[in-house]
Parts: sequence; structure tokens; C-alpha cells
Amino acid sequence: MGKDPTVASIGVSLFPKDGQDESALLTNADHAMYPRQGGGRATYRFFSPEMDAKARERFQIEADLREALARRQCGCSINPRSTAHGEGRRLRGVAALGSRRARLLCPGAFLNVAEETG
Repeated sequence: MGKDPTVASIGVSLFPKDGQDESALLTNADHAMYPRQGGGRATYRFFSPEMDAKARERFQIEADLREALARRQCGCSINPRSTAHGEGRRLRGVAALGSRRARLLCPGAFLNVAEETG
């Protein structure tokens, strides 16, 4: 399904609370307009400091992933999750963790960024 060119989303940032200059106001309005999770089109949103923090974290994750890939520093640890069942244990799933600069992240912290940025 293609994007409808007649549908608009609006991001709002207010002077002076959300920025002291044009660049900061535009950046913050952009953060408000393109939330990384949920939302949708044909909406308006006001900027909040939490949006800025989430955007900064996302950009940091993207930069770290690109650097880790370039240096071949990515890794994965898979841990089985099991439950007691009768006389034995039954596998109910696995938890996977990715490595970012010697720090482990659960997949939910970076998979969306990895998929969106290729």
C-alpha cells in the first residue's frame, strides 16, 4: 500500500521551552513527528524531552552497531529457558543477547534499529 500524499503528520516544538534557536526547534519538531514506536500517520504530536532521549539512544545504538559490524565485534549468546515438566525439563524458548562494546543488550534494544537501518 503506497503512502497517501494528502495525509500529513505534524511535529510541534515550542520556543523557548523546546529550543532556543531555529535548528533546535526544527530538530525537536522532527523528533515529535516521527516517533520510533507506535503512533501512525495523520496525527500531530508535541515534543517532549523523553522523545529527545529516545532519539539520542536510537542514534547511539545505530552508530554502535555500524562500528561493531565494521570491526567484526558482534556476537550472540543464546540461553535456553526451560520449565520443570513431569520428571524432566521442557524447553520453552531461548533468550538471545547481542554484544555492543563488551555490553550485552537484549534483542528488543537493538533489533528494530538494525532492521530499519539495514
